[in-house]
Parts: sequence; structure tokens; C-alpha cells
Amino acid sequence: MDKRIFWLALGSFAISTEGFVISSLLPDIASDAGISVPLAGSLITAFALAYAIGAPVLATLTGEWDRRRVILWTLVFFVIGNLVAAVSSSFELLLIARIVMALSSGLFAATAQGTAVALVDDHHRARAIAVVVGGTTVAVAVGAPLGALVAAIAGWRGTFFAIAALGALSGAILWWRLPRGIIGTRLPLKRRLAAAVRPGVMPILLTTALALIGAFTVFSFIAPLAIQGGGLSPIALPGMLLAFGIGAVIG
Repeated sequence: MDKRIFWLALGSFAISTEGFVISSLLPDIASDAGISVPLAGSLITAFALAYAIGAPVLATLTGEWDRRRVILWTLVFFVIGNLVAAVSSSFELLLIARIVMALSSGLFAATAQGTAVALVDDHHRARAIAVVVGGTTVAVAVGAPLGALVAAIAGWRGTFFAIAALGALSGAILWWRLPRGIIGTRLPLKRRLAAAVRPGVMPILLTTALALIGAFTVFSFIAPLAIQGGGLSPIALPGMLLAFGIGAVIG
């Protein structure tokens, strides 16, 4: 299998780490911004909505672009979003930065999987996608706890700086390693969404959505639940996230 796929997985690791580590940063962000933790939680809601809506729309608009170009630009905007978040002086600016990160993350995920498929023969397509998606699994198990540990040492802004550096490293490697000329197929948005109404698909989507809502409602507020509710020290958060990540990998 083409080794370049593992570098795409590194990009998935970077963007997914940011997506999961935010849960451990909410109390500190709320304190610095002078807002409530539930309001700070809207950073997660805005990210999720922008990711869900933006990914299929942007993938449709950029379907015929060179995939190397799309991947590199998504990482550029991802890095910029993290840097803006790290130096943000208001909650509103931080919210905008997270929306930018969500849009770039969603497009990266879609494009990286398509690029991975294009780099291998037909017999290894499923494995190639699994490797790229595996970057997200590793982010849950390792990236989020490490990000929380950085926050415990250098503050929540330090975590965004660290993720920006990881995103920049991923972009530099992919700029060097990915070939030019891999062109995708532009699928209309209507055709992309048509799969949801196929027989048997909607119940699966609904079941998955309910299961994830249940899991991530708790995960999103794991920091205040552990610190304010459970009386744990903030330094215990990396261990909490690590336990969740190990469970996710096993599951």
C-alpha cells in the first residue's frame, strides 16, 4: 500500500485532535471570556454544524480541483484558524475561528479519503480509507489527552498554538509527498445527499446520530463534570480523555 496514505492520516490526526480537545478547554475559555460554560459550549455546536453543512457543499464546489491543492489549502486555513483562536481577544472571534477550522476540517476529511483511494489499486481502497480515518481514532486516544496536557501546562491558547504547528507540519509533508494531477469527480449536492433516502439507510443514520449525541453530550462537558461535579484537579483531565480514547479504540 502507498506509504503516502499514512501522511494523510497525520493530517486527519491534526484536525481531529482540535475537534476533540476543545471539550477539555471549555472551563478555561469560559473563565477568560467572562461567560458561562454552557455558552462556551456553543463553540462545539458551531463547529459541528459548520462541519456537517460545509463538508458536502465545499466538496461539491471543489470536486474537479486538483486534490493536492485542495488538501494544502484546507490545512492552510486550518492553521490560520488555530492561530486566530490562540490570539483571539473576544469570544466572537474565537467562534469565527472555530467555524473556519470546521469548514477546512470537513473538506480535508472528504478530500483525503478520496485521495487515498486514488493512490491505491481497487483491492486496497477500503484499507486506504481505514488508514486515513484511523488518524481520527488516534486523535481521540492520544491527541486529545496530549492537547489537554498542553493546556494544563501552557493554557488553552498554548493548545491552539501546538495544533497549529502540527497542522503546518502535516501540510509541509503533504506538499512534499503528494503528487499533482489527482482530479476528483464533481458530484452534484443532490446526488451526494440522495444516499440518505435509500431504503434502510435513514434508520441507520438516525441510530448513529442518537448514539453519538448521547456519547458526546457527556464528552463535550467532561471538564466541568470532572472538575466541578467530581471535584477532580484539572491535571486529571488528560487521564480522563485518555480513558475515553482507549475505550473508543477498543469499541
